Amino acid sequence: MDTISIRPARPGDTDTIVRFNVEMARDSESLELAPEMVRQGVEASLRSPERGKYFLAEKSGSVVGQIRVTHEWSDWNNSYYWWIQNVYVEPESRRNGVYTALHGHVRDLARSAGACGLFLYVDRENTSAQEVYNRLGMESSHYLIFEQERIKKKCRGNVPRKTPSFLSGDPKAPGVLPRTYRFPPRPNPHKTRWTTIRATRSSPSPARSCSGNSESFHP
Repeated sequence: MDTISIRPARPGDTDTIVRFNVEMARDSESLELAPEMVRQGVEASLRSPERGKYFLAEKSGSVVGQIRVTHEWSDWNNSYYWWIQNVYVEPESRRNGVYTALHGHVRDLARSAGACGLFLYVDRENTSAQEVYNRLGMESSHYLIFEQERIKKKCRGNVPRKTPSFLSGDPKAPGVLPRTYRFPPRPNPHKTRWTTIRATRSSPSPARSCSGNSESFHP
């Protein structure tokens, strides 16, 4: 079996990362992204790692997968939470340990950096991904994330099909209620420790959030 190596992404990887993100959205959310908007976002991340850092998996000289990490500061723990995002593995390379290698690389970096947690969220219906996360030591959470649908108007080049009633000011206006998400619990501020936690979406929806915290793979 060919060795899987992990390396940081470089500006020359832009085309590959853009393609992976477009395919990820199509596979995992049936969403068609605007490639030029994705390109601008990827270029911004590669220019400014504080916006998110990509790592790529290589096998036989070809890039076969990616993972992105963002940081969220915790005053309680005087440390960062690390968020896993934009996970994608090429279809022909799935179930061959590519995501496990990507995840292990990020986990080790987080531990070395003194992170107080490694988090992600996943679509409730993506059971294959959830099984992998469980095998890798991650746990589900009971917390919720709320979002306002209005942000989709700018996000990913997609315009909402209708304005939610809770934003229009008209209680009778057509719309949908805000979606809720599972959110990882915060570590006890009086007992800081490194944890590995994941969160799950509480209800599926054809419209998604701006963050790109999604996954498309079958490890």
